[in-house]
Amino acid sequence: EILKFAVTVLTALLGALGVSAGGL
Repeated sequence: EILKFAVTVLTALLGALGVSAGGL
């Protein structure tokens, strides 16, 4: 579903931001 895909993308983006913030 589109919603499932959207949630996956959002989760990936949040995860990437979390990793970036953790790296700083």
